Amino acid sequence: MKYSIKQMANLLGTTTHKLRHYQKVGIIKPVTDETTGYRYYSVLDTRRFNLACYYGNLGYSLNEVGELLTNVTPSEFSNRLHIKQEELKKEIEFKQMCLSKIDRMHKELGNIDKYLNKVIEIEYDEFIRLEFSHKEIITKNKSVLEKRSKLLEFCPLVQWVSRIPKSTLEKSSGNLDYFYGLNLMSKDAKTLGLNIDDYELVPKSKYLYTIIVKKTREPFGWDTLKVIQDFIKENNIENYGDAYSTCIYSTSCGEDYLNFHNIMLKI
Repeated sequence: MKYSIKQMANLLGTTTHKLRHYQKVGIIKPVTDETTGYRYYSVLDTRRFNLACYYGNLGYSLNEVGELLTNVTPSEFSNRLHIKQEELKKEIEFKQMCLSKIDRMHKELGNIDKYLNKVIEIEYDEFIRLEFSHKEIITKNKSVLEKRSKLLEFCPLVQWVSRIPKSTLEKSSGNLDYFYGLNLMSKDAKTLGLNIDDYELVPKSKYLYTIIVKKTREPFGWDTLKVIQDFIKENNIENYGDAYSTCIYSTSCGEDYLNFHNIMLKI
């Protein structure tokens, strides 16, 4: 059976453009009819095209597919499939962690109105942290920036979080100090194969938790900390640590924006 490029495209449910592309990389190869001068594809090409699509859907690049259909023995192919199988397992594991992350986001977004400017006590699991910015001034430490790049590969599991030291929380005016960085739950970091010893480890602890709205384009201001600072004073809380804050939701308000931040104060 011989097929013109249009006939083969119709048969396989694809486009002539895709067939030409697969021909260009050597996956399929039409033959020329000596009497008519036209080029035709055969049943052999249809099978190779279908296999190429199948391998591509498994996650192999087009160049890898071309190699699998050209220079690989069944034994070598089996070994490569095993490697791909392990890669897919890791992808599934990562997606499962992302689903858990989405569950946590659902809960936090659902409680914005409930906890806006109100303080509750929560328990938060151990996490690792990497700081690379004092206020908005980034470090020049190449090792730290390399670690940052590594962590960012695991978004959205990684969160951008500001740390407000206790020394700042003890004041109500003057210089407002904070440090920008990335947080990742320790259990996720271990599952991802990260060496948690390379990062600051923040143990599981109890925290005071609130949600505030930031209406200005300026960095952290004392108004941002007012709710949590007032709660500390009103309840005579002296034994506390640093606070952590991240933006959990943003929306527009006229020509400006409203950013909703959570604040967690370690107690």
